[in-house]
Amino acid sequence: MKPEEQLQAAVADLLRWRRDLWWTHPANEGVRHPAVAQKLKRLGMRPGAPDILGVRNGRLFAVELKAGRNTASEAQRQCLEDIARFGGAAGIARTPEEVMRIIAQTEDPHVEPTP
Repeated sequence: MKPEEQLQAAVADLLRWRRDLWWTHPANEGVRHPAVAQKLKRLGMRPGAPDILGVRNGRLFAVELKAGRNTASEAQRQCLEDIARFGGAAGIARTPEEVMRIIAQTEDPHVEPTP
């Protein structure tokens, strides 16, 4: 597996056990036949969708995973900015710990954190 795929798998292994959130990996990467790509675009697939989308405490979280020297594309940065502008927790993560920090932004302000 490529480094970014290894990071994705490590994060998926962590999130699978969380019962306080819902998440998914929108599989929008890769090269597709032009007809399939056109159909997916027509159905609403957008460039720049983050690697992880989820909901916790009624708030959307979005994480773009990057490994090594990889950087976010303009479409990925714009997507994260849009999600944050509409109230979601969004960011770029290079480690599972950074993913957890982004998700932690969805803490319910009405509930006392447990020590």
